[in-house]
Amino acid sequence: YINNVDDKKITLSKTAFGASGWLETVQSELAFRFTNDDFFLAAHQWLRLSVLPRFGLTGSEPCVCGDKTPSRMPYRCNDAHILNCGALNTFTSRHENVNMVFADCARSVKLVPQLPPKPIPNSKLRPDLLVPDAAVGVHLLCDTAIVNACANNGATDTHTVQLRNGDNKAAAKHKKYLGVLLPGQRFNALVLETNGGLTRAVREFVSTMATRA
Repeated sequence: YINNVDDKKITLSKTAFGASGWLETVQSELAFRFTNDDFFLAAHQWLRLSVLPRFGLTGSEPCVCGDKTPSRMPYRCNDAHILNCGALNTFTSRHENVNMVFADCARSVKLVPQLPPKPIPNSKLRPDLLVPDAAVGVHLLCDTAIVNACANNGATDTHTVQLRNGDNKAAAKHKKYLGVLLPGQRFNALVLETNGGLTRAVREFVSTMATRA
């Protein structure tokens, strides 16, 4: 079942701490509940089962995104491409939806997130979310990202490589924000992987919200 480098990357992403939480969590919050169709698609992709029959596709159709492979051939509508295709502003919509989920987490514990906050003064950086937490006197700045677990800079050996693509992305974001935060501000790089991997900062954010409940 793990036959190549991409299989190893996906497995590493899916076995990250918390990556299977959505399969075990009681959906008690209405705002966070899956529709039956969403759950069907998510479970199929999680189990690496094809979702193509759901859309009447065979996998040979050229994708409407028009993007080209490295060999200059059009991408086909196979399962791997569907998961990572950026057509019809999919990436933007997915990014905004993730921001809303994190904001809803904060609202659920009576915090008042700003989405999006103002840019950091004297900087070109614009975080996606600001969560003021008066209880501890900290303004939590968050920058979210969703990365492809199979991108070329990811892990290639599940036995020896500890950093996944999500960890690499989070480290890069922390480096960008280093030195520009104001007193009383703290930064979290909320990075998720397309196959379920959650970075440490995501787990810390959820844990922080849970302590306010």
